[in-house]
Amino acid sequence: TVVIQVNGKVRDRFDVPVGTDESDVRSQALARPRIQDLVPEPDRCRYHYVAGRLLNIVTTGAKGH
Repeated sequence: TVVIQVNGKVRDRFDVPVGTDESDVRSQALARPRIQDLVPEPDRCRYHYVAGRLLNIVTTGAKGH
């Protein structure tokens, strides 16, 4: 289970197979409707990934703050 945080707050979680790489986890996370609402500009975000555990998305746009 990977926990998705947006600006340090837990917003969602989902299961991925062991060994899934960061780009796949990021794609799956950004495809989730709840995350799409919170991350309007994914290209302008910073991502911190802890393999198999956590994806923290730090937004830089005004809507995310």
